Amino acid sequence: MTQRIAAVLPFVLEDSDREFPLVAKFGFRSDRPFEMSMEVLAGPGERIRWIFARDLLLHGRHRPCGEGDVHVWPRRTPGGGRIWIRLWSDAGRCALSVEAEDVDDWCRRMTDLVPAGSEGDHFDLDEQLRSLLA
Repeated sequence: MTQRIAAVLPFVLEDSDREFPLVAKFGFRSDRPFEMSMEVLAGPGERIRWIFARDLLLHGRHRPCGEGDVHVWPRRTPGGGRIWIRLWSDAGRCALSVEAEDVDDWCRRMTDLVPAGSEGDHFDLDEQLRSLLA
């Protein structure tokens, strides 16, 4: 049975002249254990959805990581710190930040549902290939 989790987190758009608060929704499904989604609620009726490897967020909390369209890195301060996520697309790019503690909580929830290293136990490769080749 597929289990789903979600969390709505407060972010800051960092690429503007001033800090611009916004909200993003993280999503994770146990039957798609290698990926997670991030849906940025950019304005009334305006949603931008990204799907990327959950490892980017799991590892990006501790060190810079990512290639291509998504990069994640920490900026720690004595008071806690923030996690930065840079997104690139044909339409442009942006940098967002979120409290490190919120990301740590989310990552705990994901790994409680599907522990790191057990992703293959939750992913039906044969079924995925059947659906792609149908």
